[in-house]
Amino acid sequence: MWRTRPPKGVEPSSGSLFYALSHDGGQTWSDNRELTDRACPCCRAMATSDSTGRIAVAYRAAGGNLRDPALAISTDHG
Repeated sequence: MWRTRPPKGVEPSSGSLFYALSHDGGQTWSDNRELTDRACPCCRAMATSDSTGRIAVAYRAAGGNLRDPALAISTDHG
């Protein structure tokens, strides 16, 4: 789902990737925060976490015609 739409017929070279945090099992959520504004708009991001609170988000970074793998890691529970 796009937060801002490009003009009709124009394919954007990058898009933004947002996240929110919940510290009570999903009852309440933080405000939306931008992780990056250079995510490939056609590739899916993947997220995972472990029992120690580390969170990893993998996505393809975009800029112009380039697409590079990117990994954002949080070691402080987000």
